Amino acid sequence: MKPKKKLQKVHRSTAIGTFFLSLLFIVCLPAIFAQDKFAQLEQKLQTLTDDTSKVNVLLTLGEEYCSKENDKALMYLQEAFTIATSLNYTEGIGKSLLWQGRVYYYKSNFSLSNKYLDKAKKPLEKSGDMETLSFWYLAKAFSLRTTGDYVNAIKMFTKSIDLCKQGGYTIIMTTAYLGIGTTLLDRGDVDKAMEYYQEALALAKENDDRIRVANSLTSIARTYKSKGSLDTSIFYFRQALKIRTELKMDRHIASSEKSIGETLIEIGH
Repeated sequence: MKPKKKLQKVHRSTAIGTFFLSLLFIVCLPAIFAQDKFAQLEQKLQTLTDDTSKVNVLLTLGEEYCSKENDKALMYLQEAFTIATSLNYTEGIGKSLLWQGRVYYYKSNFSLSNKYLDKAKKPLEKSGDMETLSFWYLAKAFSLRTTGDYVNAIKMFTKSIDLCKQGGYTIIMTTAYLGIGTTLLDRGDVDKAMEYYQEALALAKENDDRIRVANSLTSIARTYKSKGSLDTSIFYFRQALKIRTELKMDRHIASSEKSIGETLIEIGH
């Protein structure tokens, strides 16, 4: 599905960092179900021989633990890489390198993150997995943005969007629009940032993607706040909070409540 065609500085450091991390959660599962699912996969792993199926299970576990238990994720991903290499399994090689790069991103080792991401590109291109390649560009963009290379970050976000349009990968595309918006906002290009946030909101609504609708509303709220339009900012923060409450997104609920509280203090309430 194609998206429809187409607003002072925001709080830096922790707020922006937390926001970017939240953008990159592509899958949301109920906690108990997720725990059961991955516990079962870990048990299944013990019965598998060194083949592509085992590599795929290792990759699933590595991706799951990527931002939660870094060392555990690396253990699975390194094993996946070793087996995939022995099998000349190109897709497995590329994905294991990609997710090792993501682990180092979460560990704030951006130099090593970029090293692994760069190694992942060729095998991912060779594998023909366009969805994972579009995510590679997204991951690379976030890494570049974090190290201050805004120009190339925007280029990578844009490339991700282009690939997503070809394949219809709407979740990654919405996240990329939000990424460009926040990069522009951080540079002070407020009006242009708002255009990308509105693009993300429209796409998320079109696909009934309530998680990214809430993320887009939060981004729009921060943009109005950067312009000094605090009442409007509160309006959008509250819309996002309503959705996150309905979805029981506890960590994000706390973030929304914190943003509302800080803005109310600025207003003088």
